[in-house]
Amino acid sequence: MIAHAAVAQDKLPRAASIGTNPQGSLFYSVGSAFAKVLSGALPTNVNVRPFTGPTLFIPMLNGGEIAFGLNNLVDAHMYYNGVKPWRPFTGVRLVTPVFRLYSTMIVPGNSDIKTIADAKGKRIAADFRAHLISRFSSQALLASAGLTFKDFRQVPVASHSHGVRALMEGRVDIAYGAVGPPVVREANAALPGGVRFLPVGGNHDAMQESLPGVGVEKVRAGFFRGIIKEPTDLVTNDVYFVAGLKTSDELVYATTKAIWEKIADLKKAHRALRAKLSHEWMVQSAVTIPYHRAAVRFFKEQGAWSDAAAKNHRALLAKQNQSN
Repeated sequence: MIAHAAVAQDKLPRAASIGTNPQGSLFYSVGSAFAKVLSGALPTNVNVRPFTGPTLFIPMLNGGEIAFGLNNLVDAHMYYNGVKPWRPFTGVRLVTPVFRLYSTMIVPGNSDIKTIADAKGKRIAADFRAHLISRFSSQALLASAGLTFKDFRQVPVASHSHGVRALMEGRVDIAYGAVGPPVVREANAALPGGVRFLPVGGNHDAMQESLPGVGVEKVRAGFFRGIIKEPTDLVTNDVYFVAGLKTSDELVYATTKAIWEKIADLKKAHRALRAKLSHEWMVQSAVTIPYHRAAVRFFKEQGAWSDAAAKNHRALLAKQNQSN
């Protein structure tokens, strides 16, 4: 059982890994920030293990081969519920939401493509065999403009980063792009006219069919270090710090406590964490997978576990039990 105020140091492992997307991705850089801060707060050496995408590390997290991971709410919904092409991975739990991801389709800044609909018939980054969220995100964004992948010449890529690099190399005319990843900033520096973020199309209901739980938010001109030049509607998608049920309760509790206590250090370590991460934001009532039992214990001890969060948590667990 976990002690009320602390976890015995000798019960924590010497090392633990955070599974992330590849080097050059936003998730990798955020994961590195967490690894640095957590390693300083715990007797555990926390390191980052980059993968091509969550389709590779979520099974390992589910099976207990790695301790933690970073992934978004849509992927979490899909693997928890076994939505194709995911098979069910019900042994993954939420520790805390950590930041909000903004994304849309991107093109070179000197392109004559000004809307997603303008790109019909062009070459598009597609497939995303190792990073399914990029496939579904692209599909949803196309649907917001009344299009599908069949309306384009598809160029298969493995992941979000690979798609952006294909845009940089001139192999595609349009690709899925997120706000924040170093690879997108690299593309902005390399492409003529930088990178243009295209506004989400008007059919939000069609978009929700592919991406349940996401929203649309108009960001200001100058957003993303000045890369976005004018107010633009982007898709919003929250990102989770997750653990496996096979990750020890002691480690999850100590990690939740460290995140709670080191929020200021985490915000200094990565700018993506500055906008949302807070004690209030750590406990939410509309998340897409249940919280880890050790995280729930910690939040209850802090008086932060709300009735609304508990109701959603019970509903998610009941849904899993009904499917077994």
